[in-house]
Amino acid sequence: MAKDMLDAIVSAEEESKVREAKAKTEAEKAIAKAKKDAELLIENAEKSACNDAEALYDKAKSDGEKELEKARREADVQCVSIQKIAEKRRSEVIKGAINSILS
Repeated sequence: MAKDMLDAIVSAEEESKVREAKAKTEAEKAIAKAKKDAELLIENAEKSACNDAEALYDKAKSDGEKELEKARREADVQCVSIQKIAEKRRSEVIKGAINSILS
């Protein structure tokens, strides 16, 4: 009977060691999986941030091009207006210059 009890104790200890080793292996696997998942999350976050930054850059560039085109059109209108005024006053300026020279 004492032998049976010792055998049971030895068997329980061996089973405990097996369970401990299995638990340790599972814990190591869980840690490795968590690290891999974290790396994937970081990678995805970086890609998302890059995509967002590119989208914002593209929008800013597009908006800038629109503003530039608007400024060009406004400048063209002002140039045409100045040119018309200069053409209207050309003869007056020439007459004034001639009169200044002749006086």
